Parts: sequence; C-alpha cells; structure tokens
Amino acid sequence: MWYGWTVYYHVQNNMVTYQFQPTGSTIPSGTISSEKLPKELIPGDVGSDGTIIVGKYAESKVYTATVSDGKLIGWKLIAGDAEVVHTTGNEAIAGDKSFTGNVNVSHVDNHFTGTATFDKPIVGALATRAATFTDFAVVAKNMITYAGNWYVKGNHIANDPIGGIMDWYNVLLANNILFTANASKDYIDSVQQAVNEANARITGLNDNIKAQQLAYTTLKTAVENLAGQINSKQVSMLLTAKDSAGKVKQILGVQDMISATGGLFSMLIPGEMYQSAGDVEEAYISVQDGAGTVISSIPVTFTVVERN
Repeated sequence: MWYGWTVYYHVQNNMVTYQFQPTGSTIPSGTISSEKLPKELIPGDVGSDGTIIVGKYAESKVYTATVSDGKLIGWKLIAGDAEVVHTTGNEAIAGDKSFTGNVNVSHVDNHFTGTATFDKPIVGALATRAATFTDFAVVAKNMITYAGNWYVKGNHIANDPIGGIMDWYNVLLANNILFTANASKDYIDSVQQAVNEANARITGLNDNIKAQQLAYTTLKTAVENLAGQINSKQVSMLLTAKDSAGKVKQILGVQDMISATGGLFSMLIPGEMYQSAGDVEEAYISVQDGAGTVISSIPVTFTVVERN
C-alpha cells in the first residue's frame, strides 16, 4: 500500500510504467492511451500483477484494467451509478434483458398499451380475472388436472378441457321454458335435438288428447240427447239377439224397460226372455226415430243375474 503519494501509470506498447508524485500535486490531464492519469493500484499476488483503476476527469469516466506480469490486459469502462440496476429502489430499465437464472417477483405489471407476450408455456399455477389467449393449448399444455370450471361468454375457446367449443347456449324446453347452459356446442346441439324430439312427441300427445276430449264431448252430448229421447219416449228401441248361426232369436221392444240418468243406461229384462245367455252370439239395441229409421245401434253383452 502507498501512503502520501499519488501513483501514476503510463501505458505504452501494452506495458505499464509508473511514477510517484506527492499527494496534492497537480493532476495531469489527457487520454488514457497517451497521457499520465491519476490511478489507483490494487496490488496482486506479485509485484507486477494487479488491477489499475483510472479516473478520466475530463469526461467523468472511470476505467479499470488488469495487469498481469507487468502487461495491461484490456481496459473496461466502469458504468456510472445512473447506468446500472440497483438492488433497491424503483427504476425504469430500457432494452431487452436476458436472465440465465430464475427471476422471482411478487407482481408483474404491464404499464404499456401493448400486449404482454409469453412465448413459452407457463409452468405452474396461473390466476387471472381476465385474459386473452391466441391459442389456449399454449397455456394449458401438459396440464393434467383442470381445477374449477371454464366459463366463456361471447368468445369461443379452442382446445378447452372437454375437447370442444365452450360457450353459453340457450336450450328451449317445453312450454317455452328457457334453459341456459355452459358446455360444448356438440353436447348442447344433441340436448337441443332430444328436447325438440320430446317436444314433438308432447305436441302429438296433446293433439291426441284434444281429439279424444272432442270425441268424448261429442259422444257425451249424443248420449245425453239419446237419454233425453229415451226418457221422453221420443224413440223406439228394439233388442235383437242372434245365435252362433246368425239366427235371430228374439226381437223385443225395450223402450219401456230402459231408464237413463245422464249418460248411464239401465235395463231390466224379464227372466223368461232367455232360458240361457250362453247361446247368444250377438245382441244389440237398435234405436229408431218416429219414422222407423235406425239412428243408432248399441252392442249389448248379457249377464244372467238370478233374482229371488
């Protein structure tokens, strides 16, 4: 170590020579390559090795060089404080930076109007409230488990977890009930087709029910009218029975034996009319109007009831 002296090194032909001046002497000026500049020597292991630090006062720059075996091993400019990245404090760094090791941060914020681009797949967890993906597969590649549900409205997502196109779809159920679902389009289309087919069957059943209701109403009206005619003796009724050979066994006017209440008819036939009902193949009541025209033919099934 040198005390009370300023050490000057002179660089010439890649050789380093030095001289001493007392501290406080006039500091020479000039360029590093040809003039004597104030320097500081950091000695090495041997007398001819070490590091030279040069202060170029004219430009407020500091250079350093390594001396090995008395020879200068290149000069390097030492960056100023404003030109380096510090470990603390807020700083704006321009230009592309490459890191060969890990970069650990607690927050990444994009203050620019452009899009923050990630060229490689993100490994690990990704939590975001809003994001735009050009290719969802780049984000989700090699992910085994999809946590939660993927919901999209207004935009499709390609390569989603279930392998289709996910979006919000409306399914029209019976009675104009609107059901909104989030699933693949193919699945929704199949559900909609099944619903449409079910609705078509329901419509057919409803039409059939309406037809049966109309037929019932028509029949009910006719029966009620017939009952009124029977009770008022406006029609004549003949009971005809045939055996298995088609031979008419009996023709009997039964209008006096029938009573009607609403749509319910009841008839009492004398026991001597048939000795047995077993040989009756066909029986029916013919309803005739006042002119003798048959207006209705009612099939009859006989059951013999013994009365004491």
